[in-house]
Amino acid sequence: MNYTKVNFLLRRNSIEKRIFKLIADKKGDLFISFPYCKPNLFYAGLATMLANKSKMELNPVVEGKDCEISVKLSYHSDGQIHIKPENNAQLNQPLSYKLTEVKGTPFIYLKGDHILTVDVEGFEHFKDFVPKKKDEIYFGFETPVDAKRFKFVFYAGLSDEQISGKFKHCKILSVTRPSEPSPLKIGVFFTPFKESLDKDKDGNNLSLYSLIGLQSNEVNIKNDLHFLYVYAKNNEAI
Repeated sequence: MNYTKVNFLLRRNSIEKRIFKLIADKKGDLFISFPYCKPNLFYAGLATMLANKSKMELNPVVEGKDCEISVKLSYHSDGQIHIKPENNAQLNQPLSYKLTEVKGTPFIYLKGDHILTVDVEGFEHFKDFVPKKKDEIYFGFETPVDAKRFKFVFYAGLSDEQISGKFKHCKILSVTRPSEPSPLKIGVFFTPFKESLDKDKDGNNLSLYSLIGLQSNEVNIKNDLHFLYVYAKNNEAI
């Protein structure tokens, strides 16, 4: 089945939480948003992994406090990757307005390549699942009671074989691209963890980070790497 709107859920016993959503527009471009939590602070911007150094520079272009995450990530079929406001009209900006961008791999060249990572903690801080729209699909993942951290990694290609040939235990989505004859295939690899990334916390605090535009075949090259990020937490400082 081909999809245009997918909500990603976590299921713990009988409790279901909405975590984030992915939408494909009429051109088949992808948009990822995080409207289901309200952090104390969030930042989004351009990240640079410096060549030959175990160091990363973060350059935020937007931040928010005590609010929903007001930006979305977009990955376009030509390889352009953007951070955009969640609602350009409220800012009196055109639909094409973006806060920052990087160049990624065009869809036609994706062959099971990484396109997106979403990593969250704080299960109870996300909104409860309530079905609302008939045209939305809900993609749920069962999680152990003792899991504290939940990681979604997305890989994309133009066929199931390009995904399943590399990753044996992922779920595969077919995302409709109305302007193209074939859908984009997206493999979703989900991993729950018992340990929090923050060793000083108990794993019950809200934490979310997402990376987009970091190509797996670039990690070992000698040039600086550029990609986009969203990072949110519910304590006093990031």
